[in-house]
Amino acid sequence: MGSPRWNPDTQFKELELEPEFDDRFCAHCERFTYIYEHRDRRLFAKDDGPVHVVSKLAHCPDIDCPGHAEVIAPIAEMNLSPPHWMIDWKLFLWMGHRRFARSWSVPQIRSEIKDSWVQIPVCIVDPRSYMASSTWFTPPTSVASSRRA
Repeated sequence: MGSPRWNPDTQFKELELEPEFDDRFCAHCERFTYIYEHRDRRLFAKDDGPVHVVSKLAHCPDIDCPGHAEVIAPIAEMNLSPPHWMIDWKLFLWMGHRRFARSWSVPQIRSEIKDSWVQIPVCIVDPRSYMASSTWFTPPTSVASSRRA
């Protein structure tokens, strides 16, 4: 399944991440690694709205070293959102709390997200809908104003 399409007019908050200095040394040969690639990721943060994250990836410059095949990614990237998800941890936990602690059904969670406080792509909440729909993501003017009182 492809990734959802964001509206071209969406204003993203830019965030650039790079591995910490102490993590930049190769675990095998102790050489300083270099940045060789950037990973682009767009996600929806509950507090900040749409965020464009650029993660710089590093690896050992020595081709013969086993560390050359190992990717060193920023640890901070995992603090933003779960891997392969387009929502941040706060929204992830919000959904999980309602699903397991309150025993809400998935359609009930979807309707609460849609009705109450934030507009996110339908395909994030219901991945099957992405296949049938090509709707754009429309971010709210402000997260605080989109919350129900």
